[in-house]
Amino acid sequence: MDSRNQLYVVISLVVIVLIFSIAYIYGPSASDRSGDEGTETPSNIIIITHETLTWNNSTIKVGNNITWINRDFAIEHEIVSNTSNYAFDSGVLKNGQSFSLNFTKAGTYNYYDKLHPNLSGIIIVQQ
Repeated sequence: MDSRNQLYVVISLVVIVLIFSIAYIYGPSASDRSGDEGTETPSNIIIITHETLTWNNSTIKVGNNITWINRDFAIEHEIVSNTSNYAFDSGVLKNGQSFSLNFTKAGTYNYYDKLHPNLSGIIIVQQ
């Protein structure tokens, strides 16, 4: 094989490896891939991935919990309230870490990601 053909083979292999690496990094997380197809995440569990939230508007009953789980491979998140009557802060969540909160009063609770303010949501707590 001449050097020109070898160069094409090497470049092709590098491109293929890059494509698979990007698909692996930005594709579904391992836990998403291992779950049953067609099942949904319960609305009281909010998955943070690729700077999105699975449920940015959730409705629960008084006494129920909301859990935020960071499944973002390389990005940290910090969920905080911007509702004055119920302040909360998850602290920095690394990949795989979670934060749960029990809502004991009916109302509407706004929150956002302190590190990525474009991520926000509302929790509606009903009797």
